[in-house]
Amino acid sequence: QAPRSKYQAEDQDWDSGAKVSYGNSGWTGEGYVNMGEKNSWVQFGTVDGGAGGACTLGFRYSVGSSQPRSCSLKVNGVSVGTVTFSSTESWDAWEIDYVETICVPGYNVIRITATTGEGGPNFDRMDFLTANTNTPQPTNQPTMPVPTNLPTPKPTSQPTN
Repeated sequence: QAPRSKYQAEDQDWDSGAKVSYGNSGWTGEGYVNMGEKNSWVQFGTVDGGAGGACTLGFRYSVGSSQPRSCSLKVNGVSVGTVTFSSTESWDAWEIDYVETICVPGYNVIRITATTGEGGPNFDRMDFLTANTNTPQPTNQPTMPVPTNLPTPKPTSQPTN
């Protein structure tokens, strides 16, 4: 499923424990965010939820160490759980982990915070997908065509007065 929107991590807000980096290869955009220490965070502050409802967030990340990196995830200030980012075998290898959640109509704030002592992964971007990205809903229902050259029906009996 193709993302409806892509949000580059380096264009977002982050705290002092995270920083924009360029040293590893394979990232998209103009760099990536290196989540340095425990409690460092990246916040995607203007994620367009469209009409709202079920949505999928795809986090493109790298973890070059053998230990996974866990992060808490909040949507609009509400905790929706923990995401554990597995090792990608090198800091130059990138993968996408998907999380399903509920988004509100209009703008949403997505914050991901490192919960392990090693900090979080490197984040390249967040992809936003909706449940109906590939199945657009029709705005007008089709109508049956009205035939134009039908024979005029002939009465089977004569009416009486």
